[in-house]
Amino acid sequence: PLGADGTICSNDINYCTPTTCLNGGTCYDGYCTSVSCACPLGADGTGCVNSVPSGAPSNVIAITITTTSINVSWEHYPNTTRNGIIIAYEVKYSWPLGIGQLGTIYVNTSGAQNQLVLSGLQECVQYSISVRAYTSQAPGPFSREVLDSAQNIYAQVPQPP
Repeated sequence: PLGADGTICSNDINYCTPTTCLNGGTCYDGYCTSVSCACPLGADGTGCVNSVPSGAPSNVIAITITTTSINVSWEHYPNTTRNGIIIAYEVKYSWPLGIGQLGTIYVNTSGAQNQLVLSGLQECVQYSISVRAYTSQAPGPFSREVLDSAQNIYAQVPQPP
């Protein structure tokens, strides 16, 4: 049968390899059967492939579109830090309310799209923006914050002298 050889199947074949169970999973080779993985907390799926993203989105860019909206975009995760399928991204943006106080809103993307338009913003307010990804397990860390202000982007026509 599968997992054994020899004249009377007496020689067990160990099918566990260093890459059988990922994200700290422990491989168990059943006698005459296939392998199974015991996944640590925070990982699941065949071979423990689903885990929390280990890195933050990179190259987060915020570009003013209008006086009350900003387009936020970022690069997709490389496979090495994804640790599963990215099911959504979360964009966090904050702004000053007063001395030592911030207003903060979290917005989720639908699916794994890598851009989002923040609208209904206040004019001439500087926003601090960061992004993180979700797998089926939990969110990963937030990216470095980028700053942008929804402000008047229309060029002013110079007045004649």
